[in-house]
Amino acid sequence: MPQDSCISVQKVSWQPQKSKPPILKEVSASFSPGAFTVLLGPNGAGKTSLLRQILGFIRPQSGQILVAGHDIRSYSRRDLAKEIAYLPQSSRSSYELPVSEVIKMARFSYLKPFEQLGPQDIAAVDEAVARSGCEQLFHQNFAQLSGGERQRVLCARAMAQESRFILLDEPVSNLDLKYQHTILAALKNLVQDKGVGIICVMHDINLSQQYADQVVLLEDGQVVAQGPRQEILQAERLTQVYGWPLDLVQDGEGNSFFVSRATSPSSPGHLL
Repeated sequence: MPQDSCISVQKVSWQPQKSKPPILKEVSASFSPGAFTVLLGPNGAGKTSLLRQILGFIRPQSGQILVAGHDIRSYSRRDLAKEIAYLPQSSRSSYELPVSEVIKMARFSYLKPFEQLGPQDIAAVDEAVARSGCEQLFHQNFAQLSGGERQRVLCARAMAQESRFILLDEPVSNLDLKYQHTILAALKNLVQDKGVGIICVMHDINLSQQYADQVVLLEDGQVVAQGPRQEILQAERLTQVYGWPLDLVQDGEGNSFFVSRATSPSSPGHLL
C-alpha cells in the first residue's frame, strides 16, 4: 500500500503530566485504507490515547503522525475532515434537529460558507443512510432517539463524510447485540465496497475476532504486536497480555471464539 494513502504513527510518546508515567511510549503503527483495524488491549493500555493522537485532539511530546504523507499538524480542521471522520463512543449532544440535518453536517467540510448541498452531497447522504439502515429514522428528532438509534445516525454521518478513514472509540460498547452487529457489519461492508480504512478501539476480543482484518495489540502504552487478525489473536499471546487464561474454540459451523478459563483448569470456561 503506498505510504501517501496511509496513516503512519512514528515513535509517538505522550505524558499528560510530568508527575505521571507516560501513557504512550514510542508507539509506532501503520494504518491502510481498505482494512478494518482494531486497537485492542487491556484497560489503560493506551488505546483511546493513541486514537486521540491520530485525530489531532492531543499532541505527542515526541514522534510524529503522518496522514497521507503529511504531518497531521499541517492540516486545517476542514482538510483533516476530508481524510478522517470520527465516531465517538456515544453522543453527548442532544441535537434538537431532524436526523436528516445531523447526517448532512458531514458535508460541511466540502462546502463554502452559505453554500447549499449539491447533488454529490445529497448522494453521499442517501448512500450513508441506506448503508447504516437509518431510512426510518431520517425525519425523526435526533434528541428523541434511543442510544442505539443515535449511534446508527452518527455512524451514517461518519460514512457521509466520505473520508479516507473513519476512527471509532468503542462505538458499540454500550449497545445491545442487535445494534453492535448492525453498526460493525455496516462498517465492514464499507471497507469491502469502498476501500475505506477503519481504525476502531475495542475491548471485546470476540467482536474483534469477527470483524477485524488487522489488529494493533497494546499493553502498558506500547505496541506488543500488530498484523493480520489470525496472527495476532492467539490464545497464548492474549493470555499473557490480559493476565488471564484464554482458549480459542470452534463451534460446529467452524466459527472460532475465545473463552476465558476460571482459575481451576477443570472449571467451565466463560464467553468473553
